[in-house]
Amino acid sequence: FNPRYAEMMQVSPESLQNCTLAELMARRKAMGEFYGDPDEFANSVRDAMRDGKEVTRTIERSDGRVHQIVLRPMPAGGWVTTLEDVTDRENAAKIAAQIIDRLTIPAGNEPACSVSVGISIETGTADFDGMYRRADEALYRAKAEGKNRSVVYGRDNREA
Repeated sequence: FNPRYAEMMQVSPESLQNCTLAELMARRKAMGEFYGDPDEFANSVRDAMRDGKEVTRTIERSDGRVHQIVLRPMPAGGWVTTLEDVTDRENAAKIAAQIIDRLTIPAGNEPACSVSVGISIETGTADFDGMYRRADEALYRAKAEGKNRSVVYGRDNREA
């Protein structure tokens, strides 16, 4: 575990030294930040690693933050695990779903009006033109996937 992980999880880096995944999850559970069985979780990660499968999990914390964990096998062996705070894009997707629900006008059994939403979430020094282009790309992908869809660029569009 690295210092950035400790910062995101609001724990001291020292508390993570020589800590197994099951122990970490047990600590998180005691803090109200994990709701599963720590041993089952650790075993499922171990099984995925053994089988060479990529694992992606999204976890909502008690403070409302949403984290996405990706465990990815490397071609030459070994693993890379990333933890990303995806709160903003998950909230944007929820808002888009509400917009779609409120603006869709039914006509019989089929919607008479459908809504597609493209979203680009940027942090730091994003330029307007680039953000607009990515939102437009997300919009066209949403339209291509069918009626009443939203796509969040960066979550649903891996190509940059």
